[in-house]
Amino acid sequence: MKLFMILIGCKPKNRRTEQHDIFFGIGNELKDFVDPIKDFWPEADGKIHIDAYRIVHKIGEYEIKVTERGNGQAVDSEVKLFFC
Repeated sequence: MKLFMILIGCKPKNRRTEQHDIFFGIGNELKDFVDPIKDFWPEADGKIHIDAYRIVHKIGEYEIKVTERGNGQAVDSEVKLFFC
């Protein structure tokens, strides 16, 4: 499993210019995100596309490792990664 950062775009109804947003998802390949991206931006009415993507391996000096949740207990660490 990998952390993907995906730049998505669409031209919503009654808009003159294309709009963009960033979608973060955990999966093995891009096709894993087809339905989650459509759910993320329902106003696009399924007319959405990917402009760019990357697999996030590091943020600054910190390596990103995707792990299973296991028992749901938080890992004790001074370093946290948040998405707003």
